Amino acid sequence: MSTGWQSESDNFTFVSGGVPTIAFDESGSTGEDLLNSDQPVYVLSSVNLDEEVASRVVGPEISHELKFGRLRKSDAGRRTVLRILNSVELTNDAVKSCVTHKSFMVTGKIVEFLLEPLAAETGFDLYKEGGHLAQANVWHHVMPVLCSAETYSQVQASFVSLLRTGTPDSANGFLRSLDNLKETCSDPLLERDIEILRIAAVVVLPDRLSRWKTTLPDGSELDPGLTSLVALTHRWAEQYASFTILHDERGELAAWQKDLERLWNPAAEPLRLTDFRGREFRYPLPVKQLNFSASTDSVALQIADVIAGATRFVVTDFVAPSPDPRFLKALQATRVLKWVTDDVVWPSLDLDPRNADLASQATPFLADAMADWMRTNEND
Repeated sequence: MSTGWQSESDNFTFVSGGVPTIAFDESGSTGEDLLNSDQPVYVLSSVNLDEEVASRVVGPEISHELKFGRLRKSDAGRRTVLRILNSVELTNDAVKSCVTHKSFMVTGKIVEFLLEPLAAETGFDLYKEGGHLAQANVWHHVMPVLCSAETYSQVQASFVSLLRTGTPDSANGFLRSLDNLKETCSDPLLERDIEILRIAAVVVLPDRLSRWKTTLPDGSELDPGLTSLVALTHRWAEQYASFTILHDERGELAAWQKDLERLWNPAAEPLRLTDFRGREFRYPLPVKQLNFSASTDSVALQIADVIAGATRFVVTDFVAPSPDPRFLKALQATRVLKWVTDDVVWPSLDLDPRNADLASQATPFLADAMADWMRTNEND
């Protein structure tokens, strides 16, 4: 079982023309139960198909709503899934998916909210050469082995509780979990790391939480649906000068709509950020509108559901063996992994992500630059 799976996506080219509507749907959302062991992976998929083409992909013989979770339970349903995924209309330019390993995402957030701001206090930019990613991978792979896997899981759970509630009790609970982790640790270097995290939790975390809450709304800190939506929106912006987002109905995102619209406020000052891999992120994003709809009202949304479910079925096998190896093999023969963008949040044993040439172009203290832009470019 490999933990080093990586995206196989192709590069995309810019397309001019009309204003398309991109349909988004998700698989693996567990809401407040982020670290649910039965669903360790989250996938958001998006398709650029108008309803006429989407109906042609599905075929006239399908008259009911398409849901991957239901289709995969029958032979006929599995054949429908494979037929849709193999449709010639689903080109690499028409589909994009974002995959998130939820446990690894939490470890990454621990780095983002604790280690990165503590490093910044000393003038060290952890994002500059991918140090944040390297550190997250080290902790994700090593902490459960050289400390206690159960206790590290408790650290993650208490961190999630702290970010979501921000109460003194949750803060004390997180500190206790770090103390417990240190007691189980057999490596002096990791013991030092745990001590650093404890210091950061007291010294820099309150300010980082405050800065985040002025950037995006409460509850969004640990929502893979939000980060995936923004990531995929950037990828579609590489193809289209303007587009509309149609998202399957989701209460949290609908509640955050006004805040999300700050990301594509046309009156905002332009901002261009470059990460350590040389990828550019330009704001404001070219989104005309964000709409929500029941999947029963859009065949394109139903196709996005099928793609998201199939993608999650395939990539979850990298975490735990598939309950249906035969169907897994058939899905692996489709293009679902080709549609996953390089925004994938997934652990890797490649612990040195640096590229000196690209890192030299990176925006200094990228996260702070983004937060500052958000605070100064609010919608009226």
